[in-house]
Amino acid sequence: MTIKMLSSFAIFSLVAAACDEPATVSINRMQPDGSIATTNLDPEIVSRDMPGWSISSFDARLWAVPDILARNENARAYFPDQTSVILPGSSFTLTCPPDTCTNKPCEFFITVYHCPPCSRDLNGGFTGLLPADGWDAGSCAPKFSYISTKYDMVGFRRQVQAGQTVTTPQTDVDLLHMGVFSLVRGTECERMAEANCAASADCAWQSGTCKSNWCPRRFLSGQYPQQPCLTCVPTTPTAIPTAAPTATPTAVPTTIPTAVPTAVPTAVPTAVPTAVPTAVPTAVPTAVPTAVPTAV
Repeated sequence: MTIKMLSSFAIFSLVAAACDEPATVSINRMQPDGSIATTNLDPEIVSRDMPGWSISSFDARLWAVPDILARNENARAYFPDQTSVILPGSSFTLTCPPDTCTNKPCEFFITVYHCPPCSRDLNGGFTGLLPADGWDAGSCAPKFSYISTKYDMVGFRRQVQAGQTVTTPQTDVDLLHMGVFSLVRGTECERMAEANCAASADCAWQSGTCKSNWCPRRFLSGQYPQQPCLTCVPTTPTAIPTAAPTATPTAVPTTIPTAVPTAVPTAVPTAVPTAVPTAVPTAVPTAVPTAVPTAV
C-alpha cells in the first residue's frame, strides 16, 4: 500500500511539473561582426513593481503592469541584456511548452519603449513589424522608470499553441528598453460560445465573436498615440546618472603669479646729485689795480 501511494505521488509530481513548465524565450542577437549569438533568457516571476533590465548598474523598475500579467501566477518576464543597444538584425524565438494537462496555448507579450519621437530609433521597428506578423497591438504594457522619471511602453500580444515555436521578424533599427512576457495556459477566447465568453475574466463578447480583453485600448498598425514626450530616455546607457557628485576640491592653488613683485627696490636712483661743487668760478678778480689812470 505504501509503495502504491509513493508511486502515485511521483506521477502527480511529474504531471504538475509538466503543467507548470514556463515558456522558453531566447534572443538571436546581431553581433558587431555580423554573426548571430543566441541566448536563452531567464524567466522571472511577474509583479506589479519589479526590477527590469539593467543599464549602468541601475535597474529600470516596472510599474503599472497590466492585470492579465500581474494577477496570473503563471506569468513570467524575460529581459535581454541591455547594457548596450540590441543591434538591427536581431530577433526573438518564443516556444510554448507542451501542455499535458489542458493543451492550452501560451500568450506572449512584447513591450517596447514608446515616446515619439524619442523612441523612433530605439524600438527595433517592432511597432510596424509585429502587427504585420500577426501580433495584436495595444496600450496595455508596463511602464518603466529610471530614478524618478517614468516612461511609457506599447505592448504586442500573440498566442502560440502548446508545443509550437515562433520567431519574431528581425529588427530594422536599434532596440533598447524592452521586455518579453509569457503566460502559459492562456485562454482561447475565439473558440468560446457566448455564455462561456461572458463568464471568463479574460474574454469579452464583441460583435458576435468572443475576443480576448487583454487590453481595452487597441492600436492598428502605425496608429499609436503620438503625443510628444517631454523627457527622453538617454540614448547612451552609460550617460544615465546614478548618483550626485561626491568629490569636492581638495586644495587651493599653491603658486603665486610670477609677475607680482616680491620686494621693494633697494637702490637709490643714480641721477640724484651726491655732493655740492668744490671749485670757485675762475672769472672772479683776485687783486685790485695798483696804478692810477693818467688821462681823463
